[in-house]
Amino acid sequence: MNTPGEGQHYVLALIAKLFENLPPDTIVRFLYDIGCQLHRSCLKWGFLKPYMTRMSFAVSIFHAFGHQWPCQMIYHPRKCIGCGLSDGEGCRTPLACYYVRMYNLDSQFNFNSEEGMWKLGVWLRRKVLACENKLNEAESVLGKCGFSEDILRREWDAQIKAQTKPLPRQHKNRGKSAVEEALCLRKSRDVAADYVKDLRHRIIDRSSVPWETATAELELETAVQTLRKAEIRLKKKEEALGVTARQQLQHLIKSPFLTKKMNARALKTRIRERLRSRKFELDRLERSFRKQRSVNRDPGIAELTRKYNKLCDDMATLIRQKKAPRNAISPVRIEMEGLFNLDVDDDIWLDIGLGYDDDDDNGGGIGSAPPLWLSNDNVRAGIRAMLDRDRCLEERKCLLNERDAMQEWFSEEWKVVLTAMQDGT
Repeated sequence: MNTPGEGQHYVLALIAKLFENLPPDTIVRFLYDIGCQLHRSCLKWGFLKPYMTRMSFAVSIFHAFGHQWPCQMIYHPRKCIGCGLSDGEGCRTPLACYYVRMYNLDSQFNFNSEEGMWKLGVWLRRKVLACENKLNEAESVLGKCGFSEDILRREWDAQIKAQTKPLPRQHKNRGKSAVEEALCLRKSRDVAADYVKDLRHRIIDRSSVPWETATAELELETAVQTLRKAEIRLKKKEEALGVTARQQLQHLIKSPFLTKKMNARALKTRIRERLRSRKFELDRLERSFRKQRSVNRDPGIAELTRKYNKLCDDMATLIRQKKAPRNAISPVRIEMEGLFNLDVDDDIWLDIGLGYDDDDDNGGGIGSAPPLWLSNDNVRAGIRAMLDRDRCLEERKCLLNERDAMQEWFSEEWKVVLTAMQDGT
């Protein structure tokens, strides 16, 4: 390397060269400091396309804790399938000239080979004992959490979906877009209702051909389900906007109150998701040291909260000036004190004046109860234990393969020694 940073082309060239010297059926898992960025580049630009089906990416465990929480959920080696208990950390060489670097590498490789040769059994025994201890601890926590593995996996999938989805942003036309979406939903609902009505008419019409009646009966159930889903989505959207009539929706297209309301919802969603991520990032530290988090450590969240409170004040002003829809309610301001505790009864969960979130049916939206993966300590402990158990089982399989390989190698070496002793005699 002759540049200040680790250019991505270096690692791409190394990986390509590695695969050129591996059997075509080899599966490789890469643990890299910025494996998330490397994976994204490969998907976006088609790098290493011939080998993508044969490899997976993770972030080395020392660097993983420096990444954002959504990144940790996907690329942390303790959460990646197949990584076992590998940490991705190894020897590093300091900045030096070519010959000094090669000398250091050769010396380290030779030392590790000699040490590994004589202490391979000790190393394997230590790894097996550590794996079994961690596995027993994980199974003990799983047994005490009080939730089945199916529930824990479902909550883990819901957590990944909730904490990796794109967050909404403020926009000057957000109110107009929300009204137009509600009008489209109303139109879709009307089309679905007309289709259901037509199917029912065809079923009761005695002049219809028998096969047409049978087809209509088969399609009716699906059409009714589609209509119900459309009605539910429309109801949520209209309740979020605070109106139900088409004329009222048209009138709200240029409403400044609605724009501020939708932007406030977007801000509150971002604040809540940032708080969730912060809570999970510091969860282990908090459990170990019980340190209190302060606003000064989270300036981004504090700034979002100040913007949200300003929108709340602006909405209250518009209501007093009678420039808001009838019966409009100003949302509750978020108090900075105790904000980072994220308790289940905090004001951050209230939806007064903001309507309903589009993702309420998935759990965790504005106005809904916090999901189990966030609010229940036993579920969170169970998810961690379940993931640790999975990695331990993977590690046990790898260690068994290492044991078999060591036994085969030792058996071959022993045969060579016996043959040499017989030939010598």
